[in-house]
Amino acid sequence: MSKTTSDSSFILHPSSFGRSFLLGMACVSVPVLGTVPVLGRSAEPNHEESVVDSFRALGEQVDGFDWDQEYPYMERALRNIWAQNGWNDEADRYAYELIREVAAIPPWQFAKRLDLFTDRLGERYGMNEHDEARLKGMILREVGGVLVRNTGVLFEQVREALSTRARGEPYTADQIARWMKAGAPLQADARLAADRLIKQLEPMLKPEGRRILERDSMSYRKRVKRYDEMATRWARGEWQPSDWGLQDDPIQSGAVRGAAADRRPPANGPGADGQQPGKQIVRWKAHDPATWFAYLLDFKSRFKLDPGQATAAESIHAEVLARANDYIRAHAEQLRTVPPKDRPTHETYEPIRALFHEMQERFDAVPTSGQRSESQS
Repeated sequence: MSKTTSDSSFILHPSSFGRSFLLGMACVSVPVLGTVPVLGRSAEPNHEESVVDSFRALGEQVDGFDWDQEYPYMERALRNIWAQNGWNDEADRYAYELIREVAAIPPWQFAKRLDLFTDRLGERYGMNEHDEARLKGMILREVGGVLVRNTGVLFEQVREALSTRARGEPYTADQIARWMKAGAPLQADARLAADRLIKQLEPMLKPEGRRILERDSMSYRKRVKRYDEMATRWARGEWQPSDWGLQDDPIQSGAVRGAAADRRPPANGPGADGQQPGKQIVRWKAHDPATWFAYLLDFKSRFKLDPGQATAAESIHAEVLARANDYIRAHAEQLRTVPPKDRPTHETYEPIRALFHEMQERFDAVPTSGQRSESQS
């Protein structure tokens, strides 16, 4: 799921926030599904409980998926999508931060997502507690309606997306094409719901809040337009990982595999680097920049980096990765001629390996001496 919530509308629905947002990761679209508002029937006394139960059931059906473990990958995909599309004005940045916060909460914890979402919108638009409560009720009615009309395709696709990740398997263009075709009615339904919510929200706001909502709505529609441009290609089977910010995702590249996948050998012959069936795949490789994000995650976890240190490490990774990708683009033909089994030591790949070691050295300067000592104990 990539994030684009022009704040209210975008975050509210699975299609803009999720699929449009899905410009980023099916997993990213899942966070969306949990914060989504959908229009539908009138609220009943137990309406909130039924919606919450529906999302909780989703969590129980996805075996082996660790949201906390996957969230950093989702966050990375989100960052890639924003950067690739040049979404950097104030409304875009707000949408990015809001989605980041919401996506950190598993979709099956719907009540927590809803509370966070409405709190943030209330702050953004200067709403009082009464109007925040009204907004929450509007969202619940919307979500309930979408669930009633689209439960099958919605949860089936989310379940498949999460289960695929849990198995350590990459998404395929055929899989995405199937999701796009089957989910078209859901996308249309969610988009109408988002538009209705914006219209309902506007009269509740004071002049300054309306001006902010207008900027956010323009930001949202920009992302929806981008999604529409790409969705047709995806439905034709022309999806590629970078469309969802997954170009350097370890699972998508095959560098990191889920626990279930690690227990079984590859289906056909040697792996990408010539490894034989059943052999453990290394989590990161100096000659393969697509695997370096796995090293970043391990480093942050191993040294228990605080938020500021984590941001520093992420910046180092992004800068070195960009240089590595520039080298790969400039020397694509030479690099392609080197057999996979020779790449860890071949001279053509030495500049890439040198960049990896540079990244390691710069990472090493981030932890304190206390953190280093603790990591060795």
